Amino acid sequence: MRKFAAVGLAAASLALAFQALTVHYNYGGNWTGLFCIGDRWPQPVELATPYQFHESWGYDGQAYRLIAHDPFLTRGFDRYLDDPRYRYSRGLVSVTAWALALGDDRWIDTAYLVVILISVFGGAYWLAMVAARFGYPAWFGILFLFAPATVVGIDRLTIDVVLAALCVAFVALQPGSGGWLVTLTLAAMCRETGFLLIGAGFMVLLKSTGKVRPAVLATAVPALMWLGWVAMRLPPSPTTRAGFIPLSGYLARLAHPLHYTFPPVIRVITQTLDYTALAAVPVALWCLWRIRPARPELFACVLPVLFASLLDIWSEVYAFGRTMTPFWLLLAIRGVEGGLWLALVPIALMDVRIGWQLGGEVLGILRGLVT
Repeated sequence: MRKFAAVGLAAASLALAFQALTVHYNYGGNWTGLFCIGDRWPQPVELATPYQFHESWGYDGQAYRLIAHDPFLTRGFDRYLDDPRYRYSRGLVSVTAWALALGDDRWIDTAYLVVILISVFGGAYWLAMVAARFGYPAWFGILFLFAPATVVGIDRLTIDVVLAALCVAFVALQPGSGGWLVTLTLAAMCRETGFLLIGAGFMVLLKSTGKVRPAVLATAVPALMWLGWVAMRLPPSPTTRAGFIPLSGYLARLAHPLHYTFPPVIRVITQTLDYTALAAVPVALWCLWRIRPARPELFACVLPVLFASLLDIWSEVYAFGRTMTPFWLLLAIRGVEGGLWLALVPIALMDVRIGWQLGGEVLGILRGLVT
């Protein structure tokens, strides 16, 4: 167990080191730069002025930061959110950060960062445990750092890294155990796709025991209670349009490449890597068909692929990469378990594009280190 903990600590330390470097050299030492707060969104005057990106709408982390400062809707911070009910429905990370900081605004941002780093530690810890069970070196757990949700979570403090860690715990822990059931509960509290992990757990136990376990279904109760409370306090989300043909959103993205204002060479490389990342989907679906024995949780978690294909998440790899990480991760783990190493390729394809997007930050760090 100490070996697994060492792997988790190494992963969290590497994540923190990158954050410290990019904050120092790219954000002028202001740690709120990690939340990717855009200056086009107004901020509460009650909070200290954060680092804001010029002419930007920001990214998701800025919303969950505000929720962490007002988790129970007592300060009116929901008026600063693009979709309050949708954002507040994902309460786990923000409420945990608020609780760790004892509700003190001065420490909530730091506590939020701690929650993200604990998730990196946990994901690597549990992945090391899984690797050892499969007969591989425990240090394989460090590969958790390369999951799309982990990279984006480290860079922009998005909540998907927490769900990614819980997905690994789902595989690592004994099905039906207390820790395993807690994992399902936390997954549903983290975000709506966490409910799919409960469905996967239900299918796993049903296949292994032939019995329905009410305890698995009960893990959804806390999340449902939270969602009910949010629904009573906040207006419905704006109506969004979705297609009705599976993979329609994905196919539309393939047919219409994004147009960038970069210099010609940079533009061509970026568009090529966009398609490299999108190639993860057919490779993943082929691996899903090839994995033997068939795993029930994979068929439960393939649902995000079919659902997400109808939504507008395909514009950039940060969106579809992190949103669908439960599927990418479980596919990779079960593929390696069965000797199908090709199951790691979808994550690698997305990481190439994510790495290219991180290039500006990396260059900023390197310039700072050599000057």
